[in-house]
Amino acid sequence: MKNLLLIFLFSFSSLGFAINCPGVANDEVCKQAWQGDARAQITLGYSYYFGEGAPQDYDQAKMWIEKSAEQKELAGQVMMGEIYYSGNGVPQNYHQAKGWFEKAAKRGEPYSQSKIGIMYLTGQGVKQDYVQARKWFEKAAIQGNATALGKLSVMYYQGLGVKQDLSKSKFFAGELCDKGDQKGCDLYRRFNEDGVP
Repeated sequence: MKNLLLIFLFSFSSLGFAINCPGVANDEVCKQAWQGDARAQITLGYSYYFGEGAPQDYDQAKMWIEKSAEQKELAGQVMMGEIYYSGNGVPQNYHQAKGWFEKAAKRGEPYSQSKIGIMYLTGQGVKQDYVQARKWFEKAAIQGNATALGKLSVMYYQGLGVKQDLSKSKFFAGELCDKGDQKGCDLYRRFNEDGVP
Protein backbone atom coordinates (compact mmCIF):
# COMPACT_ATOMS: atom_id res chain seq x y z
CA MET A 1 0.00 0.00 0.00
CA LYS A 2 2.82 2.37 0.90
CA ASN A 3 4.48 1.73 -2.48
CA LEU A 4 1.22 2.39 -4.29
CA LEU A 5 0.83 5.72 -2.45
CA LEU A 6 4.42 6.72 -3.35
CA ILE A 7 3.81 5.88 -7.00
CA PHE A 8 0.61 7.93 -6.96
CA LEU A 9 2.33 10.92 -5.32
CA PHE A 10 5.27 10.73 -7.71
CA SER A 11 2.93 10.56 -10.71
CA PHE A 12 0.86 13.46 -9.43
CA SER A 13 3.87 15.66 -8.68
CA SER A 14 5.45 14.98 -12.06
CA LEU A 15 2.20 16.06 -13.72
CA GLY A 16 1.67 18.98 -11.35
CA PHE A 17 3.40 21.58 -13.46
CA ALA A 18 1.49 20.67 -16.61
CA ILE A 19 -1.77 20.72 -14.63
CA ASN A 20 -0.95 24.17 -13.23
CA CYS A 21 -0.07 25.65 -16.63
CA PRO A 22 -2.92 24.56 -18.91
CA GLY A 23 -1.90 24.35 -22.55
CA VAL A 24 1.62 25.74 -22.08
CA ALA A 25 4.14 24.42 -24.57
CA ASN A 26 7.22 25.08 -22.42
CA ASP A 27 7.13 22.92 -19.27
CA GLU A 28 10.45 24.31 -18.03
CA VAL A 29 9.15 27.88 -17.96
CA CYS A 30 6.07 26.66 -16.13
CA LYS A 31 8.17 24.83 -13.58
CA GLN A 32 10.41 27.86 -13.02
CA ALA A 33 7.40 30.15 -12.70
CA TRP A 34 5.87 27.94 -10.01
CA GLN A 35 9.22 27.98 -8.22
CA GLY A 36 9.02 31.79 -8.04
CA ASP A 37 11.33 32.84 -10.89
CA ALA A 38 10.09 36.33 -11.84
CA ARG A 39 11.44 36.18 -15.42
CA ALA A 40 9.70 32.85 -15.97
CA GLN A 41 6.50 34.29 -14.49
CA ILE A 42 6.49 37.23 -16.89
CA THR A 43 7.30 34.91 -19.80
CA LEU A 44 4.43 32.65 -18.86
CA GLY A 45 2.14 35.66 -18.38
CA TYR A 46 3.02 36.97 -21.86
CA SER A 47 2.33 33.51 -23.31
CA TYR A 48 -1.17 33.53 -21.87
CA TYR A 49 -1.80 37.22 -22.63
CA PHE A 50 -0.85 37.05 -26.29
CA GLY A 51 -1.82 33.40 -26.87
CA GLU A 52 1.69 32.45 -27.99
CA GLY A 53 2.86 29.09 -26.68
CA ALA A 54 -0.33 28.84 -24.61
CA PRO A 55 -4.03 29.42 -25.15
CA GLN A 56 -4.99 33.07 -24.68
CA ASP A 57 -6.25 33.37 -21.12
CA TYR A 58 -6.32 36.84 -19.52
CA ASP A 59 -6.96 35.44 -16.03
CA GLN A 60 -3.86 33.24 -16.16
CA ALA A 61 -1.91 36.08 -17.78
CA LYS A 62 -2.80 38.54 -15.02
CA MET A 63 -1.99 36.04 -12.30
CA TRP A 64 1.51 35.33 -13.63
CA ILE A 65 2.31 38.88 -14.64
CA GLU A 66 1.20 40.19 -11.26
CA LYS A 67 3.40 37.62 -9.49
CA SER A 68 6.40 38.89 -11.44
CA ALA A 69 5.47 42.54 -10.88
CA GLU A 70 5.19 42.00 -7.14
CA GLN A 71 8.79 40.79 -7.26
CA LYS A 72 9.71 44.12 -8.90
CA GLU A 73 10.19 42.62 -12.36
CA LEU A 74 10.17 45.76 -14.53
CA ALA A 75 8.40 44.12 -17.48
CA GLY A 76 5.75 42.82 -15.09
CA GLN A 77 5.11 46.27 -13.67
CA VAL A 78 4.77 47.75 -17.16
CA MET A 79 2.44 44.97 -18.26
CA MET A 80 0.24 45.27 -15.16
CA GLY A 81 -0.16 48.94 -16.02
CA GLU A 82 -1.11 47.99 -19.56
CA ILE A 83 -3.59 45.35 -18.39
CA TYR A 84 -5.47 47.86 -16.25
CA TYR A 85 -5.11 50.65 -18.83
CA SER A 86 -6.59 48.53 -21.64
CA GLY A 87 -9.03 46.55 -19.51
CA ASN A 88 -8.02 43.20 -21.02
CA GLY A 89 -9.18 40.54 -18.57
CA VAL A 90 -9.96 43.07 -15.84
CA PRO A 91 -12.28 46.03 -15.53
CA GLN A 92 -10.49 49.07 -16.97
CA ASN A 93 -9.01 50.99 -14.05
CA TYR A 94 -6.84 54.02 -14.79
CA HIS A 95 -5.96 54.48 -11.13
CA GLN A 96 -4.51 50.96 -10.94
CA ALA A 97 -2.83 51.43 -14.32
CA LYS A 98 -1.15 54.65 -13.20
CA GLY A 99 0.07 53.00 -9.99
CA TRP A 100 1.79 50.20 -11.90
CA PHE A 101 3.12 52.53 -14.60
CA GLU A 102 4.56 54.81 -11.90
CA LYS A 103 6.47 51.93 -10.32
CA ALA A 104 8.17 51.27 -13.65
CA ALA A 105 8.47 54.93 -14.66
CA LYS A 106 10.31 55.82 -11.45
CA ARG A 107 12.83 53.15 -12.43
CA GLY A 108 13.37 54.98 -15.73
CA GLU A 109 11.20 52.83 -18.01
CA PRO A 110 10.24 55.07 -21.00
CA TYR A 111 7.05 53.33 -22.19
CA SER A 112 5.52 53.78 -18.73
CA GLN A 113 6.69 57.38 -18.57
CA SER A 114 4.99 58.02 -21.89
CA LYS A 115 1.76 56.31 -20.77
CA ILE A 116 1.62 58.47 -17.65
CA GLY A 117 2.15 61.50 -19.89
CA ILE A 118 -0.79 60.42 -22.03
CA MET A 119 -2.94 59.99 -18.94
CA TYR A 120 -2.18 63.56 -17.82
CA LEU A 121 -2.54 64.94 -21.35
CA THR A 122 -6.00 63.43 -21.80
CA GLY A 123 -7.22 63.35 -18.20
CA GLN A 124 -7.52 59.56 -18.06
CA GLY A 125 -7.88 58.64 -14.39
CA VAL A 126 -6.17 61.88 -13.32
CA LYS A 127 -6.95 65.57 -13.49
CA GLN A 128 -5.81 66.83 -16.87
CA ASP A 129 -2.47 68.51 -16.31
CA TYR A 130 -0.34 69.59 -19.26
CA VAL A 131 2.65 70.44 -17.05
CA GLN A 132 2.71 66.88 -15.65
CA ALA A 133 2.16 65.47 -19.13
CA ARG A 134 5.13 67.40 -20.50
CA LYS A 135 7.31 66.35 -17.55
CA TRP A 136 6.65 62.66 -18.18
CA PHE A 137 6.96 63.00 -21.95
CA GLU A 138 10.32 64.73 -21.55
CA LYS A 139 11.61 61.88 -19.37
CA ALA A 140 10.58 59.35 -22.02
CA ALA A 141 11.74 61.48 -24.96
CA ILE A 142 15.27 61.71 -23.55
CA GLN A 143 15.37 57.93 -23.97
CA GLY A 144 14.07 58.15 -27.53
CA ASN A 145 10.47 57.07 -26.92
CA ALA A 146 8.65 57.81 -30.18
CA THR A 147 5.24 58.40 -28.61
CA ALA A 148 6.69 60.97 -26.22
CA LEU A 149 8.55 62.75 -29.04
CA GLY A 150 5.34 62.97 -31.05
CA LYS A 151 3.28 64.22 -28.11
CA LEU A 152 5.86 66.89 -27.27
CA SER A 153 5.83 68.06 -30.88
CA VAL A 154 2.03 68.39 -30.71
CA MET A 155 2.12 70.14 -27.33
CA TYR A 156 4.56 72.79 -28.60
CA TYR A 157 2.70 73.12 -31.89
CA GLN A 158 -0.65 73.70 -30.18
CA GLY A 159 0.68 75.48 -27.10
CA LEU A 160 -0.73 72.91 -24.67
CA GLY A 161 0.62 73.86 -21.24
CA VAL A 162 3.59 75.57 -22.88
CA LYS A 163 4.08 78.70 -24.92
CA GLN A 164 3.50 77.80 -28.56
CA ASP A 165 6.92 77.24 -30.08
CA LEU A 166 7.09 75.98 -33.64
CA SER A 167 10.88 75.60 -33.49
CA LYS A 168 10.59 73.20 -30.55
CA SER A 169 7.73 71.41 -32.26
CA LYS A 170 9.95 71.06 -35.34
CA PHE A 171 12.82 69.77 -33.22
CA PHE A 172 10.69 66.98 -31.73
CA ALA A 173 9.21 66.18 -35.16
CA GLY A 174 12.76 65.86 -36.48
CA GLU A 175 13.73 63.53 -33.65
CA LEU A 176 10.65 61.46 -34.42
CA CYS A 177 11.55 61.41 -38.13
CA ASP A 178 15.04 60.18 -37.22
CA LYS A 179 13.33 57.18 -35.60
CA GLY A 180 11.68 56.38 -38.94
CA ASP A 181 8.23 57.79 -38.15
CA GLN A 182 6.61 59.00 -41.39
CA LYS A 183 4.24 61.46 -39.68
CA GLY A 184 7.22 63.04 -37.93
CA CYS A 185 9.04 63.30 -41.28
CA ASP A 186 6.00 64.85 -42.96
CA LEU A 187 5.61 67.41 -40.20
CA TYR A 188 9.34 68.22 -40.22
CA ARG A 189 9.23 68.71 -44.01
CA ARG A 190 6.21 71.02 -43.65
CA PHE A 191 8.05 73.07 -41.04
CA ASN A 192 10.99 73.42 -43.44
CA GLU A 193 8.69 74.42 -46.29
CA ASP A 194 7.11 77.05 -44.04
CA GLY A 195 10.54 78.38 -43.06
CA VAL A 196 10.32 77.42 -39.38
CA PRO A 197 13.84 77.65 -37.89
